[in-house]
Amino acid sequence: MFVAFYHGVSDGWPGLIDRSIQSVLAGDFSHCEIVFEPGDGVEQFVDDKNLEPDATGAYWSASASMMDYMPEGSPRQGKLGGVRFKRIRFSSKNWTRVPVYLSAYEAAKFFYERRGKKYAIKGTLSHALKFLRFTPGTYNCSLICAGALGYPEGFRFDPCNLFIALATFNALMGSQPLEQRQKSWIEYVKSFTRENAFDGWNTLDWPENYLA
Repeated sequence: MFVAFYHGVSDGWPGLIDRSIQSVLAGDFSHCEIVFEPGDGVEQFVDDKNLEPDATGAYWSASASMMDYMPEGSPRQGKLGGVRFKRIRFSSKNWTRVPVYLSAYEAAKFFYERRGKKYAIKGTLSHALKFLRFTPGTYNCSLICAGALGYPEGFRFDPCNLFIALATFNALMGSQPLEQRQKSWIEYVKSFTRENAFDGWNTLDWPENYLA
């Protein structure tokens, strides 16, 4: 499993959105996805029950997108914008990969339990317009990915600072064994939250002043 950060620019009007987000965030990234690889053991959560890349080289990933229609079987099937699983080709031309050494099962389950939830338009705009707040039960890419990785206060992240947080952790861990990385991760995410906010996997802590 790894997190992919989009540093490219899409064709047409979606490219304007990419550039706008990169400009507002003063960074390289406009979107992020959690990507599942063969051996991650999360086949039960994806439509074709197969984690191998398809004929085009596309892998299963999960995130929240405002430009995708919710797939068949989703609680909001056919509706635009929300949490979804999707096959994507993650070429180095457009994506930067950051490995994560956590439970792929817990991450995939986190997404699966929230599939079809609405996209957080107000929450995304709050990165530029600070008076806006997330509407409860809505997600953007950085919130849902951070939550799937164990951050209780994922609303604090955008694609650029989530990349920094993950890359920093990997740099700090160096070549430590997997088990030690996983233990250290829990302590690491706690450092990003208020005292006693961390409550374990599948927790999103929503301070009242961040709700609409």
